[in-house]
Amino acid sequence: MTFSVIIPAHNEETRIGKCLESIYSQSYKNFECLVVADACTDKTKEVAESYGATVIECDCHNEGLARNIGIENT
Repeated sequence: MTFSVIIPAHNEETRIGKCLESIYSQSYKNFECLVVADACTDKTKEVAESYGATVIECDCHNEGLARNIGIENT
């Protein structure tokens, strides 16, 4: 079974790496990781991509809407 991990993020460059390290260190590997960078003005996108996550950028300023954008892109 494949599943998606969707992470809404706004200016999380200092924390997203630790989050992604934890996700990618799990023994189950059949998943995709989507980071929805919502109106980020820092390096959240670059950090997430460096860990291998797929990044979707949006400008909705809303965690729920960002999560829904991630769901629409799975």
